[in-house]
Amino acid sequence: MKVDAIVVDLGQGNNGKFGPNDHVKGIYDKFVTEVANDKYIRKPSGGSCCVDGRNRHDGLTGDGVHCAMQIPGSEVLTNTAGDMMDSTLESPVLSQRVIANTKEVVEDGRVPELHGDDHKHEDGCAANFQMRATLQYAFKNIDSVAEKVMTICGALGLDAKGITMEAVKKAIEIGGQRALSDAVWDIDCKKVVELAVENGAKYVELEGEHLEQAAVATLEPGETFDSQLFAQDHLHEGHREELFGISAGEYMVKTMESAAKRGKSEQESVLKVMRGIIYTVGLSKQIGSADLKIIALKHSV
Repeated sequence: MKVDAIVVDLGQGNNGKFGPNDHVKGIYDKFVTEVANDKYIRKPSGGSCCVDGRNRHDGLTGDGVHCAMQIPGSEVLTNTAGDMMDSTLESPVLSQRVIANTKEVVEDGRVPELHGDDHKHEDGCAANFQMRATLQYAFKNIDSVAEKVMTICGALGLDAKGITMEAVKKAIEIGGQRALSDAVWDIDCKKVVELAVENGAKYVELEGEHLEQAAVATLEPGETFDSQLFAQDHLHEGHREELFGISAGEYMVKTMESAAKRGKSEQESVLKVMRGIIYTVGLSKQIGSADLKIIALKHSV
């Protein structure tokens, strides 16, 4: 299977520090070619986990065939962030949405994994700790975020299903408004994890510092990226060259199936996927350096 790479430059205005080191910057085209290797493409397992590329020993790293679907903070937190951008929800509250989204994923037969790390514990997941800040950031940088969201949505074929720049910006504006309301944000990261675990999620703590050089997004349904194997294969001066992993195509399909199962129209399902992509792009820009890029992978025609 031949894999093509589409490099999406997240642009200026990024708010974080994670991105390519000097070694990777100097060989970036070669690095992209190494990412676009089908040896790292896996079938999704029965779980979903975060995009975080750090070292893990939790059994979701892959068995040579399968890996977990990856989306910020697992489906639970990406869908919760998406709910904050949903105009059809009148007064979403963080605790209620975490419970509802965990139950939904578990009912669909997938085990969502939330994580912390070995030094910040439950605060160690940016998708959890920075959810409110990411919605604020996206609103303040709406044009830049919306442009990148439309690029990813276009690569997934969502533009053909009715996703427009207007819809993207409307969702970002709603999320930005709700980020200002203290009433929405009723619990902290530790309680988020506690509520998710009580309703069927699992919790693990990752190890070490962030060494992600890029984000890699698999666009094909039924595929995810083995970022742990990639990191093991790519050591430079004793340090792993890690990747954020985003199972964009698989997230799209599973989200639409789940929404349809609950009586949602195709348009409502597509909008839910769109909101998940907004959160993924917004978080990438919130925590990424100016040099962080998304390497999107698709099958060659």
